[in-house]
Order: sequence, then structure tokens, then C-alpha cells
Amino acid sequence: MLKKLVYRLLCNNITGSVIYTFCKENVPDLRWPGFKFRIPQSSVNKEMTASVFWGFYESSEIRFVEKYFRDDLDVIELGSSIGIVSSHIASKLGSGRRLITVEANPFLIETINTNLQKHHNPASTFEVLNKAIGYDSEEVMITITNNNTETRVVKSNLSGDTVAVKTIGLADLIQKFDNKNYALVCDIEGSEVEMLMRETDALKKCSQLFIELHDTVYENKQYNVQMLKDLIVKNHGFKIVDEHGPVVVFAK
Repeated sequence: MLKKLVYRLLCNNITGSVIYTFCKENVPDLRWPGFKFRIPQSSVNKEMTASVFWGFYESSEIRFVEKYFRDDLDVIELGSSIGIVSSHIASKLGSGRRLITVEANPFLIETINTNLQKHHNPASTFEVLNKAIGYDSEEVMITITNNNTETRVVKSNLSGDTVAVKTIGLADLIQKFDNKNYALVCDIEGSEVEMLMRETDALKKCSQLFIELHDTVYENKQYNVQMLKDLIVKNHGFKIVDEHGPVVVFAK
């Protein structure tokens, strides 16, 4: 309750506007000195700007990446949003390693590239793809709002503006790594269940998994977060390393 109250006081449109007025294209994260981000005001609401500044934004994911990430692995990140977590990953990549980020919202691609360029290890490389994770069609419809955390696949445009995006599967992505082991970072708003069900072979080569899990539905069956954790352990051979709420780190 106290944390929510503090968040409301610090993270709102007024504080976000003030922060952006002073910081412009270099909004710092006070919890992680040295990180400064481009946050496009046309695509991201001002509350998110304040959330980045005060260190609330994706805080569990960032903390786990900083604590557990292996710099000897190539990385695939699904659901890069504005490239905040991506930047922390890129800064820790080992020499010769590669980061592939996948983001469905086309209006965020330039921002991801900008933030990665600021923070990546120059001895490593990165690639940003405007794709959605999908399997049964060549493209899907996604929602577009000024809340970058709400991008998700939809069946109609009743929930707001939508745009068609080409799909790609995890197996297609790991081919770029020449069969090397890799780390997977995933926050795709419920679509992770289909990937977990359909990508058994691709996940065999995954050594680390950083994932935000969501209560969701697959083939008319409800899956809660605990069920998804159990599935990852039993079906894919991972062990839980750490967790905070729905954000979990797995390893083999």
C-alpha cells in the first residue's frame, strides 16, 4: 500500500512533464547511474517518463539482469518496449556477443535503437526487429496506445488503435546464433504461453530465461502464473533461480 502511494506521488503526468522538460532526450534512471534514456512523448505517456526517472520502471527485470545475467551468452529479448531492459542487457554483453530484440510496436523501434546505441558494449552487436511472436498466421493485429506496456495481440480493434505486424517464431530467431546456447528475456503480455507450448526444441538451447508471466488462456484453457512456472520447470528442464511477483529467473 505504501509503495503504491509513493508511486502515485512520484509518477504521474505532472512529475513526468517536469522531468521531461529538464531532461529531454536523456532521462536518467536514478537507481542505475550512467543510464539515460530517450523516451518519446508521442508514444509513451508522461507517467512512464517519471517511472523510468525514479527507478520504478521494470525494476525487477533490471535488478535480475544486473545480478544474474551471464555475459558469455547471446541474447534474444521478446517485448523490448522502449529499450530500458534491453539497454541493461546490452551494457553487460561480452565481447563478440549479440543481442536480438523483438518489439511488435513499430513506433518504438527508433527509440530502442537510440537507447541501445547509447549503452551497448562496443565490442558486441545488436539488432532490433519489428515483429510479433506468432505461429498460425504471417501477421497479427496489435494494440497501439500511449502506454507502452499495453502493446498486445488482439482479435479486433475494439480496444483502440491497431496495426498489423509480421510474425516470427523463437526457432527462427535462434538460427541467427549458429546453434549456440543463448539467454532469453521475455515480456510479451500473455503470448508467452504459446511460445512455451510450441517451442520445445528451441528452448533446449536456452541456458537462462528471464520472464514476466501473465495469467492467460491457450486453446481454451486458463493458465495462471504458478501453472506457467510449473510448465517451464517440468517441460523444459529449468530451475527457478529467483523471482519477484510474476517476474522469474530460470536457469539450466
